[in-house]
Amino acid sequence: SRFLPLLFFVLISGILTLIWFRSGLLYGGAEMGVFSYNPQRSLEIQQFVWWGDVAPGMLVPQFINAVPLYFFLSILQHIFSPLILQAILFFTLLFLMGYGMYLFSLEILGKERYKYALTAGLFYMFNSYMMVEVWHRFLYTGFFLAAFLPILGLFWKYWIKKGVFIYLTIVLLINLISSYMFGNLTSFLVIWLLFFLLTVADIFFPWQGKKNFIKLS
Repeated sequence: SRFLPLLFFVLISGILTLIWFRSGLLYGGAEMGVFSYNPQRSLEIQQFVWWGDVAPGMLVPQFINAVPLYFFLSILQHIFSPLILQAILFFTLLFLMGYGMYLFSLEILGKERYKYALTAGLFYMFNSYMMVEVWHRFLYTGFFLAAFLPILGLFWKYWIKKGVFIYLTIVLLINLISSYMFGNLTSFLVIWLLFFLLTVADIFFPWQGKKNFIKLS
């Protein structure tokens, strides 16, 4: 039964991805163009803060955060076509949104309340704000923030609850892998607000004395 929720969100994400790419067309946005067409070329351009490819050159610091993603995509482009590469990326982001929120909700609500956690995962994927302000706007920074936020929250909660250093390491590695989201500075505010609220909740609900307060602070 532990694998059923995982298979459920794989199925949901797979169906959506097949619907979106059934015509064999790539999705392009006004800001990023055709994202998966040539990741290697994008990596060559965006690994520098100064873009010499745009005559006579210009300072573009907000895209340096995309380097880890383009590095992985540049490897995969030798295996998959641009269409499949984009479909895999979208499937992964959708799956992380749903299943990540499911796991995060289990940690908050309790392991026995998996039905509520499933509902939370579905709601997180399909609520009107997510559909309109994230996917419809087609901002990749929003895609990555929405996909990785529940997972960051989950491992941050593990870190403050158990104090095991590996969980903090995982938080940092997830930030590196998902660093594309930091192309929008508001992502910093959202993540630190989540971390702050989770920490405050663990300090005060329930109150466990000054020693716990000092430790978590």
